[in-house]
Amino acid sequence: MAATPTRVWALLGLLLLFQGGAFGRRSFTGSRDECQLRRIKAFEPSLRVEAEGGVTELWDPLNEQFRCGGAHAFRHVIYPNATLLPSYTGSPLIAYTLQGTPLF
Repeated sequence: MAATPTRVWALLGLLLLFQGGAFGRRSFTGSRDECQLRRIKAFEPSLRVEAEGGVTELWDPLNEQFRCGGAHAFRHVIYPNATLLPSYTGSPLIAYTLQGTPLF
């Protein structure tokens, strides 16, 4: 019995599906033991930039805690009667306001 084109394409698709799953598992298990934090530590910002309207503080993204968590941390301190220009981030962002009223 000759294989129909539909059957050939279905078998090829299944083969690619199983191969993709095997590659995905291999890369995941290779990096699983890489990030095992025993305790999360608090530390000071690595860079502080002062301007007329406030201060921006940045933490080192290459720090083990941020690298393993896939996060970046920064803080904007805005002086009274000053504004912060809008900015765009290509990833999810958590923002909170300690004092005052946010306009977003």
